[in-house]
Amino acid sequence: MVIAIILVLLWRSHNPWVLSGAGLRAAIALCPAFLLVQVMGSIDETVLSLIITAGAIIVANAAMYGGAAAFAYWLMTTFVRPRS
Repeated sequence: MVIAIILVLLWRSHNPWVLSGAGLRAAIALCPAFLLVQVMGSIDETVLSLIITAGAIIVANAAMYGGAAAFAYWLMTTFVRPRS
């Protein structure tokens, strides 16, 4: 979630690093939900739309990494034998 929050703050400060090019691709690699920033580029920037978009990015990123952690835990408990 920290990654998503940092990316949203950089996006809101209009930092060119995350708005286009390699920086945008790196941000999407770390936080795939950051794709919503491209969608928001053409929509009117009202306070409500910014709150909803930022919240969706942060919650989606947390859910994705939570699911990845649960999958890794399942793999470890299923396929790795405990040491005796």
